Amino acid sequence: MSTSYLKGLCTRYKNLLLKEMIKSKTFLSSEAEEEDLTTRIRQIQSSLRRLKDFSAKLEESMKELSIALESKQDNESEIEKFTEDSEKLFELLTDVTERSEELLLLEKRLEQVDIPYMKSEAPNDPRIDHMIDLQTKMQEQLMHFQELQIQELHRKEKICKETPVVKLPKFELHSFNGDKLKWKEFWDSFEASVHKNTRLSNIEKFNYLKSKMEGKAQSAISGLMLSRENYDVALSILKERFGDVQSVINKHYVDLINIKPALNNTSSLRRLFDDLEKHMRSLEALEQDVNQDVFVSMIITKLPKEARLQLEIQKGKKEKWTVQKLRMFLDTT
Repeated sequence: MSTSYLKGLCTRYKNLLLKEMIKSKTFLSSEAEEEDLTTRIRQIQSSLRRLKDFSAKLEESMKELSIALESKQDNESEIEKFTEDSEKLFELLTDVTERSEELLLLEKRLEQVDIPYMKSEAPNDPRIDHMIDLQTKMQEQLMHFQELQIQELHRKEKICKETPVVKLPKFELHSFNGDKLKWKEFWDSFEASVHKNTRLSNIEKFNYLKSKMEGKAQSAISGLMLSRENYDVALSILKERFGDVQSVINKHYVDLINIKPALNNTSSLRRLFDDLEKHMRSLEALEQDVNQDVFVSMIITKLPKEARLQLEIQKGKKEKWTVQKLRMFLDTT
């Protein structure tokens, strides 16, 4: 069990003992009338049972708490505090023992009182017996309910401690420098992590947006003051300047044409393939037809003489190269 749970048990049983000690004191200080004698004896017996039960549970809780504290590391302050508290609890247990002895003596003295209606030939009042039994059962049920509550709190605490906390990797949003080909990637990440985050205000979003701008992108919104309204204005400027679909398509075409031709070695051919795939996959995502013959001619012009010769040998006279076949050829080179 956790130390916090055991400390709670000790406090609970200490309070129950203190309450019962106050209640039992009234049995010792008051003089019993003849008609109340039977009831008084039963109350004393009930109080003795509770004092015994609470004392046993308090001692057991203190023992378990002591073991739990000894098993913990770096808990000198807790052990010192427990030592101070336990001295007071032991004093209380000593007082409880003395009180129990006083109640036992009182019980025996009352049982020896010669009262006519308490003689064996006189029947007991069933109503009084029923009320005392009912009161005892109610107290026991209350104690049981309180114990169930503490156990439920302990169960929830245990689940929380035992449930592993999944730590997700810290997400770091990359900066945007004004490259139109990287705008979509930046915006998709920013939109998911910042723009759609309802816990952030527009000023906080704008502040974070500005911190991720570099180069041309930073210059584009540098004149805007940090305000709630200007966040939407900044997004409009960035989307218009760097997120225009047609300008992004044109940029991909230009970069495809300007790709540096490959040399006759594996690393150079692999670089060519990676560059071609980057632009062609992006164009496909933008719903552009990249299977036109013009792309076949463009790709072949980027190949070294030796690779083109190998292409002709593999193709044969009746075959025709397609963009897909060329991409497969480069992928396996």
